[in-house]
Amino acid sequence: LIGNMIFLWAFGRRLEDACGPWRFLLFYLLAGMVATMGAAFLVSVNSDVPGIGASGAISGVMGGYLLLFPVARMECLWLVISIPRSIINRFLRLMGGEAKYKSTIKLPAIVVVLLFVASDIIETFTTAQTGELIGGVNYVAHATGFLAAITIFLFVRKDLAVRYFAGRSI
Repeated sequence: LIGNMIFLWAFGRRLEDACGPWRFLLFYLLAGMVATMGAAFLVSVNSDVPGIGASGAISGVMGGYLLLFPVARMECLWLVISIPRSIINRFLRLMGGEAKYKSTIKLPAIVVVLLFVASDIIETFTTAQTGELIGGVNYVAHATGFLAAITIFLFVRKDLAVRYFAGRSI
């Protein structure tokens, strides 16, 4: 739950500023409902793990953030200490990031979000094949919440991103 709140804080603040508090709340709840329904449909009913938590809705927030702020720089923890610093610096320059401290880097939001989405997709396919939740984490809810956000922003509110990038009020 603490991890969920950290991600909500990291991605939700700017998205709420762009959408306004009521639209953000509606978007958050809708993404969460779609994530829950998607997980209920795709995960075995024989699972002993209850479907609680906000991770599906927060994955939706990450999807909305990705659509509105794909190149925004995000400061991230860099916990790989066994790789020589020169190799890390080359990788960061290649990805458009810059090393700030030994433990943090700044990367574009698209890199940060897509790394999480890629890991969630892998776990989602594993969950779909086995029908069981892995480690008590509902990765299917993560994936369906993210897809719900993409759908909401691109189909329900096509003008949202266009208006935002044009500098007009959303």
